[in-house]
Parts: sequence; structure tokens; C-alpha cells
Amino acid sequence: MRDQVIKLQEKWIAAEYINYQQTQEEQEEIFEKLVTGKVKILYISPERIDNDMWRENFKKINISFIVVDEAHCISVRWHDFRPHYRRIVEIVKLLPDNTPVLAVTATATKDVEEDIKKQLWEDKVTSVRGSLMRKNLKLSVQRCNSFEEKFLWLGNNVNNFKGNGIIYTWTVKDTMIYSKWLNYIWIPSVYYNGRMKGEEKQIIEKWLMNNEWK
Repeated sequence: MRDQVIKLQEKWIAAEYINYQQTQEEQEEIFEKLVTGKVKILYISPERIDNDMWRENFKKINISFIVVDEAHCISVRWHDFRPHYRRIVEIVKLLPDNTPVLAVTATATKDVEEDIKKQLWEDKVTSVRGSLMRKNLKLSVQRCNSFEEKFLWLGNNVNNFKGNGIIYTWTVKDTMIYSKWLNYIWIPSVYYNGRMKGEEKQIIEKWLMNNEWK
């Protein structure tokens, strides 16, 4: 969110974000700008909308458009992963019926897509599904029967790929497990997840930008 807001502000677009790293005073200042119409675009995580300040100011904000990223988390099949996404549904239903809402995701099956429709709009929706294929991506499947087999495959094959790589895992804990395993077998690796502090994330982001990792 921070990077996107900086780029928008560089283009003279009044954008702000709210996250857990900000002080109470900083958030109050942003909410004041929202209420007075001085903010055009606000980035906020679902976890941030479950506090007293948001609830007090929500009805005062003139919301003309809502975008829900990672919208598959709205589905009942996914909401345990990010439970606060369910609060977005409550907000949408408080808005006037003609308020446009865009929900985007790259990981929704057909069943999850239908469930998102049901949760947000029921029959008032237009669905657009694009292709998964990209010119700069290649997709393949390597079947493994256990975590141990995955670790062995990674250890034997990671160094055969050119450039840097990203391993997406199912849980926060797994990001640490995979990273520690790769470092143990002398393959440079760092983990990155939503429970890390802002300072830790900034250090890793600097490594990423400077290609100081595998």
C-alpha cells in the first residue's frame, strides 16, 4: 500500500493509506482528510476497518467506489484465512444500492466466484474472467506426496533455475520453515509474511531491490 500511495502522490493524486504502523494521531489526521473530501483514494486493509475510529467515521465519508483486492477471501471457503474480509460485505451492504463495487482476484475457482457474487451482490453483478496465461510466465506441476518430498525437490532443483524465485506457502509458519530449510542447505533465502514488523519488511524489500538473495 505504501509504495502505491507514494507513486500516486508523485502524480499529484490525493491518496493515503491506513495500516498498523501508524500512530493514533496519524490515523486521525487521515480520517479528517477523508471526511472533508481531501483524500481521493484510500488504501486500507480489512483488519483496519474493525476499530472504533473507522466505525465512527465511516458514515461521514462520501464513498463513491469500492475496490476489493484478493476478493476470494470474501468467500465462505476462504474467509478463515483473512476473517476480517467478511466485514467488507457488511460495509458494502450499508452503501446505497447504486454504489459501484469492483472485486478482483487471481485465485478464484468457479465455485468461489459464484460464492463471491452471492455474498456481495447476489444477481446484481457482471463477471469478467481472463486467461491465466502470461507471456512472461510458464506453468507446470510437480507432484509431491509429502513435505519432505517437496523439500528434497526444491533442494535438488532450485539452483537450476536462472534468476530469483518466490515460493508461496499456505501459512505464515510455512514461510519460515521453507526459508530455514533452504538456508540450511546453503541456498540463500529470506521469508516475508504479514506478521512481520514494518522495519523487518523494509530490510527484506531492500534486499529484493538489490538482488541480494536467491
